[in-house]
Amino acid sequence: MTVSSCPPTDSSDDVAARTRRRDMAAIAVIVALTVVIVLALPKPPSHLREITVDNPTPYRLLLSVVSSDGSTTPLGLVEPARQSTLGDLVDSGANWRVWTSTQGVAAGNFDIDGRDAHDPDWVLVVPSQVADDLAAQGATPEPYLEARR
Repeated sequence: MTVSSCPPTDSSDDVAARTRRRDMAAIAVIVALTVVIVLALPKPPSHLREITVDNPTPYRLLLSVVSSDGSTTPLGLVEPARQSTLGDLVDSGANWRVWTSTQGVAAGNFDIDGRDAHDPDWVLVVPSQVADDLAAQGATPEPYLEARR
């Protein structure tokens, strides 16, 4: 009887099977890490296709929204004494504080329910108080509106 001191060798099938299992385990770890990373990324804000703004004031207004988290998002510029459509807007959540300004003068703010902006028939109406605040601060109405009076 011959006694061998060499350890038994694995067949090439055993080596291939172990390599496949190791590769599959590595792929599973990579996929799991990718899923965790993707889920941890911040979600992009939702957008509104467009909203209609009725600006009855004699001022061209710049509108911005301050959302509940304190971030400010410009809505756009609206012409005086008419309705304007503003498009591709960031949805600022359930409560919007709309800030208005013209000619470098802040005209104050007003609150709206941001959920209303999702209704395609809804119109954001600039309150008359905005015009009163601007006039009190010395802002002048748009010249072409003065000529029409």
